[in-house]
Amino acid sequence: MRLVPLLAPLLAIAPAAWAGSGSAAPQPGWSAESEGLRARLVASATTDDKQRPEIELALEIENVSDVDGGIGVPWGDPNTMLSFVLEDEHGKALPPAGIGGSYASGPPYVVLLPVESSLHYRITPGALEYVPSGPTMFRPLTFQAWDLPAKHGPLFLKATLSPAKVDAKSLPRRAMTKPIELPRIALP
Repeated sequence: MRLVPLLAPLLAIAPAAWAGSGSAAPQPGWSAESEGLRARLVASATTDDKQRPEIELALEIENVSDVDGGIGVPWGDPNTMLSFVLEDEHGKALPPAGIGGSYASGPPYVVLLPVESSLHYRITPGALEYVPSGPTMFRPLTFQAWDLPAKHGPLFLKATLSPAKVDAKSLPRRAMTKPIELPRIALP
């Protein structure tokens, strides 16, 4: 296993808060434990540079295992790792918007989460896109977006986090191999 790709992502790892009992039971907002990991979405209300409402969206992944050696998270392009569903207050999925765009992405790598650690990844500092000639869009990633109706009730977001496709030789002994369903959260 090559260690060089692991060094930069390790700088983003912060110690997890002590849970006291060490239990990996799901807490509100967290997914169920899967392969020693749990994850959640975090949405915060902010404003943009023009003082318009904005939503910062983040992903948190936590190693809740007590086995030494860490757990590898195959990491790659967020557009393929995260699959979002935007819902209304009744749980009805809103139709996605037809969007375009382009971006460049590097090859996948493995982020190693040591025991009792977590990763906070800011998906976007601004998930709202103000379109001058149309409705405001909720656009958390380049290729995932929804037109927001001018009048709407509460909106909710859920997602699936899938591991990136990496060469099996690059994986540590313990690694995330299955998708994790992230619980639905209310958007601010």
